[in-house]
Amino acid sequence: MKAPAKKLQMPRVDYENEPLGFKEWCITLGLFAALLASVVFFLPIEAMLSTSKYHFSGSRSQDQIAEIYQIIERQDEEPFDTIVFGTSSSRASFENPDKLEAQFREIYGKDMSFVNFSSIAQTFLQTLVFVERINFRADQTVIFNLTPSNFARTPEFTVGFVSNFHPIQHIYSLHDRLETVPEITDYIDEQMIRKNHLLTLRSQLYNDINLGLRDWAQKNIYGSYSELSRFDYDSLGVGSEEIIRINQEEKIGVLEDGFDIAHDYNTRLFRIILEKILKSGAKVYFIEQARMKGDTTFVPWQDDYERIIGQLTTDYGITYINFNEQIGLELTDFHDMTHVWRPGRKKWSDYFLKWLDQVTYERAADDLR
Repeated sequence: MKAPAKKLQMPRVDYENEPLGFKEWCITLGLFAALLASVVFFLPIEAMLSTSKYHFSGSRSQDQIAEIYQIIERQDEEPFDTIVFGTSSSRASFENPDKLEAQFREIYGKDMSFVNFSSIAQTFLQTLVFVERINFRADQTVIFNLTPSNFARTPEFTVGFVSNFHPIQHIYSLHDRLETVPEITDYIDEQMIRKNHLLTLRSQLYNDINLGLRDWAQKNIYGSYSELSRFDYDSLGVGSEEIIRINQEEKIGVLEDGFDIAHDYNTRLFRIILEKILKSGAKVYFIEQARMKGDTTFVPWQDDYERIIGQLTTDYGITYINFNEQIGLELTDFHDMTHVWRPGRKKWSDYFLKWLDQVTYERAADDLR
């Protein structure tokens, strides 16, 4: 006769007083990491999977920022000589760097390494974050693609935007550089950083992951860094009157809300950027953003804007250029009021290369004197 089976006795655990063991801690932390990864990893993985050889990123600010960081990190091994700073309008105006470089070589017989450090809603504070990490050289050409909107971003928007998309230490590192801009430093305090701590932590993780994926793709898929597209707007089509009207109203709203109260501090912030670059001996140019012929969006703020630009060009010996007068961009060249699409981009880029050829010729002549 078989003995009765013993009843399984579960160990009794005092959950209130019994500390978690090593295994339990590993499981708990693993589950937490998996949950965090499911949120943080999704966007960069999605970005990588949705790319092709010539379109590596989407239009997200975070993707563009990660891309800029990657180029800056590689500046010593793959230097660049022509740099553009601006907003998404500037991103849309220039052809992809690889295409511009090849076209410049084919038409003008000159080599050029072009990078476009423009990004969505880029403020001067965000530009300064990048500028502080670039080793500028005397042989570089640095271009700022400008419009009145650049001077209309309020301190609250400026600091909030940067703290949402850049690592915390990058914001802290700017504090001492901004003595002449207390409007900014007043926002860079513990309360602001604490408020955005989770967002900046997520952004820092996102940047690290995104940069890692890009580096892997560059080595294993694209073969060489020069083939890695920086970003373009090829998917945009010609804009309808409704799209253009909505975008125009948005720009007017930004200017109405911020230009009068923000243009002075933005100018002081811009001066810090210019002084850092010019100290290296690099040549700086201001180029007016692509505008539609007959566009009156910026008229109420144009006089003040021209006064600011005029003062800066006088103080620092910088040349201001407005391609729009020569190119004559039409309604059919634009996707909306401030972003050109393929026909407009080709016109703009062709004229830019023609201008750049003249600039490089003049600089070479100066070097021989």
